[in-house]
Amino acid sequence: MAKKHKELSLPQAQEIDSTFTYAIGIDPDTEASGIAIWNVEQSEYIAYTRIKFFELYQYLDNLTKYGIQFEVAIEAGWRNPSIMHNIHGYTTRAKAASIGANVGANHECGRKIVEMCEWLGIAHWLLTPTSSKWTPTMLQHLTGVELGKTQQDVIDAMRLVYHFKRPIIPVL
Repeated sequence: MAKKHKELSLPQAQEIDSTFTYAIGIDPDTEASGIAIWNVEQSEYIAYTRIKFFELYQYLDNLTKYGIQFEVAIEAGWRNPSIMHNIHGYTTRAKAASIGANVGANHECGRKIVEMCEWLGIAHWLLTPTSSKWTPTMLQHLTGVELGKTQQDVIDAMRLVYHFKRPIIPVL
């Protein structure tokens, strides 16, 4: 039976069991990034939600201070080639420019999260998205978690760490 949740909020660092190892997936966004925390040994999500940039910094810093063992997987969309050649038939120039500006801002946020991990000495991986995004239905089918309507970046963050459960399934 599916677990029904809108989002599962982040536990405080001192509430996390430090005897386990965790994988944290982050889908960068300028407004609030999607984040999912996966308990590697127990094969379960302990959190999935959205978090603002400086709250993310503080959270990751607190995890390191409390001795929590974790690695971060960051969706690195900036590593994909441009899709601007596909936009011409679907939108106006102004709309294309707006989409490009938003995508560029999100990519820069991702680069800053990489810089944040380097600054804090956190092991991190850049994962380039190479296939279509998961839908809420796909997420429920694969993970048993039913989110219903939620932010796509939360689903993307959950997808980033799901491979710790089944390493033979490609991450993206």
